[in-house]
Amino acid sequence: MVVRGQRRSRKNPTIAGFGGNWWVLVIAILALALRVVYLLQAREHLYFNGFSDSLYYHEWAQRIIQGKPGLQVFYMGPLYPYLLAFFYRIFGPRPEAVLWFQVLLGSASCILIYHLGRMVFGRKVGLLAALMGALYAVEIFYESALLMAVTLYTLNLLLLTSIFWALQRKRWFLWIIPGLLLGFSALGRANVLSFLPFLMLGVYLLVRARGERGGRSSLAVFLGVFLVLAPVAVHNVAVGHDLVLITSNFGLNFFVGNNPDAPGYYEPPKGLDLSRDLYGAKIAGVYMGRRLKPSEVSRFWFQKALAFVRAQPGAFLRLMVNKFLFFWNGYEIPQAEHLNFFKKFAPVLSWPLLGFSVLGPLGLLGMALGLGSWRKTYFLLTFVLSLMGTTILFFVLSRLRLQVCSVLMVFAAYALVWLWGRLRAGQIRQLAVAVLALVSLTLLVNWPHPGLNPARDLAQSQSFLALHLQQKGDLEGASREYEGAVSTYPRLGNIYVDLATLRLEQGQAHEALNLYKKALQVDPQVSGVHLNLGRFYAQQGLWNQAIAEFRAEIKASPYDLKALEDLYRALQEREKLRGGQPPEK
Repeated sequence: MVVRGQRRSRKNPTIAGFGGNWWVLVIAILALALRVVYLLQAREHLYFNGFSDSLYYHEWAQRIIQGKPGLQVFYMGPLYPYLLAFFYRIFGPRPEAVLWFQVLLGSASCILIYHLGRMVFGRKVGLLAALMGALYAVEIFYESALLMAVTLYTLNLLLLTSIFWALQRKRWFLWIIPGLLLGFSALGRANVLSFLPFLMLGVYLLVRARGERGGRSSLAVFLGVFLVLAPVAVHNVAVGHDLVLITSNFGLNFFVGNNPDAPGYYEPPKGLDLSRDLYGAKIAGVYMGRRLKPSEVSRFWFQKALAFVRAQPGAFLRLMVNKFLFFWNGYEIPQAEHLNFFKKFAPVLSWPLLGFSVLGPLGLLGMALGLGSWRKTYFLLTFVLSLMGTTILFFVLSRLRLQVCSVLMVFAAYALVWLWGRLRAGQIRQLAVAVLALVSLTLLVNWPHPGLNPARDLAQSQSFLALHLQQKGDLEGASREYEGAVSTYPRLGNIYVDLATLRLEQGQAHEALNLYKKALQVDPQVSGVHLNLGRFYAQQGLWNQAIAEFRAEIKASPYDLKALEDLYRALQEREKLRGGQPPEK
């Protein structure tokens, strides 16, 4: 037996910490090389890090290192801003060090994927899944984004790996470790808490099935989560005088994903300018007539969404079906960042890497094949289903779906190994049924859903680049990109609005007016046109026309706080000219 072991070690050399073979290290090095090449190509073009959540995290981290984190209830998860602050304190308030850290995280995640796959299905599945992780284009892309996507991706892999590690150790108190990791993941995005009841139930059943006391193991998981989340809840009560467990963004996010105009992906309701009113608190206070606590703001928007659900149950059901199909569609739904648009800046993304159009069908087939051995796959299946459910309850984005993709890699690798095994065994009937199912799933995942519009998203991403150039003072470059966006998708009204704003900055008022009219022609419901026309007329002292435009904007976009404020000022100015009483604010 010693001789056999020695022969096996010469065939598969071992490396401590890499699961017993060289291939894991080779895959990790491949992953690191791809990511280094990508970041070197991309680092001069990361315009999307100046918008939306990335900008918010960056500014929050700077306030933390200045000792001014803000005495308020957390609106967004505090995990990532404090991670940024840690790096900013060491390297200065520049994102580069964080992005290189994310490159290392992404490379290390392949090792975690290997261990997860090995513990559930064996070494072959682990290696194949790790290779998928190394080649997954979406994860590589998000390593350059100042977003928590890669951090949570790796943290959730640690969580899942720790579950199977604790299951093997047979020590009830070790279950506190998965609980702690789940708690930290919830500090990034709270929807992972939907996995907690499934985790506690699975721990109870599986530990009890081997003759041990499952109750205390489940309680250890809960204790781990409690130890992480309790200080955050205490912080919210102490500084904000409001009972909020982690963040107060539930209601607004739910409304963004569930309102009469919601498309199923992230698109703020018309007129709701989250750059000026991030929490939606100002406009909620206007409607309620008083200053609201964060929990009350969340409740206001949640009730707005519930009103839509009650008034239009059929529309809500169709929206949920669409979001389910979006979640399993091969298209990567962007926000400010867009993988396909960014390929022109980082050619490595155009290499033959793995995408969801392949991963999705294989992962779904693997999930179906794994149902027969639920004791092994229970935690992976419930993790995917719980995060999918909470994602489609709100809205679908590529970076939100990324959190389940590591698990899908394990299932996809299992499906490939299973298919190969049936082929070698000559079990043609089983193989044919599985291949037919795989073809059907491939058609479903790669179906061009009419609710998704890649050309529109490309144009929108190009307009973000244009706005970035405009903010830097490169007006000619901004004009070129806006015009390119119009050429890509001429029916997107807000691009004409943004281009008109640029023309006003360039002193071309007449062309700006024509662009506003064009925006209304291509999209009569576009936000901002009437607001900007009203401001144009106000500058000319044409108060009646300005007031008419502001009222038209409010009618089209009832949550436009800027239009309400400008209308009030316009009414004041008109009454001054008439010598009447100023309007009630």
